[in-house]
Amino acid sequence: MAYPAPPDLSRNPALWLGLRQVESLQDALRCNLNRDPFRCQTARQWLASQGIMVEDDCPEPQLITHPITSGLEQRLGVRLDILVRGSNAPAEGWTYAGEERSGAGWRDPANFLITSAFVRLLGAWEQYEMDVLKALFYYRPLGLLGDEADQAVVRAEPDVVWEFPRSEGDKDVYSKPPVWTWLRKHAENNVERAKIFKNVFGISTLPEGVTNKQRDEWYEKRNCVAHGRAGVKMTLREYLDLEAGAVEAMLYVSRQCGEKLKLLV
Repeated sequence: MAYPAPPDLSRNPALWLGLRQVESLQDALRCNLNRDPFRCQTARQWLASQGIMVEDDCPEPQLITHPITSGLEQRLGVRLDILVRGSNAPAEGWTYAGEERSGAGWRDPANFLITSAFVRLLGAWEQYEMDVLKALFYYRPLGLLGDEADQAVVRAEPDVVWEFPRSEGDKDVYSKPPVWTWLRKHAENNVERAKIFKNVFGISTLPEGVTNKQRDEWYEKRNCVAHGRAGVKMTLREYLDLEAGAVEAMLYVSRQCGEKLKLLV
């Protein structure tokens, strides 16, 4: 297959910058995978388990470097380390722009791991709140009804918390409860979800130890990482602070559901 000649990227600043960020991620992934994550497997065996078959004559120490750097060359006829060099940067001072924007590269693989886990940790916190809200609308759509003496403690069933929807065209349809089919998209927004918790069920999502300002700062960093706006340097201490804050908030919401609505979720 004949590939078109690559453009002169010194005249395409947005393309150069985008590919430079991809190259930085490639470097970070390669650095971390080269740190022997295979335990009892050889590198060749691990790559086979990942759907990558390597030529028999490829030396073992190069196995991780080779597939990552050659994948684009085999498929598209390009090599990023040649296509976006520091010497052909569109503007002065852009040599390290890929690392600065993506927060990745071969220089600091630990930061790549920490910030990647950071994005997923915020996702776990969000999903917990989504699961709780879904259960609340299923079991307590009108709050607690009747005399307090008649109100029994209810345990949320696993198939309510983690329901696998059925597909109808391009729409996911839920039955526990049906309103979740419509409400889920609204609840995915952090601000809207907090309002629903407070206005419908009287539940606060943040304990005293975690402020809205702090959560907003975490999400600003998350958006920088997830959307490639700017590189984020994060220490392990900062990650552990978020971890503690997320767990504290989960416990806080769970406790309120039990005390205010007699729902164990």
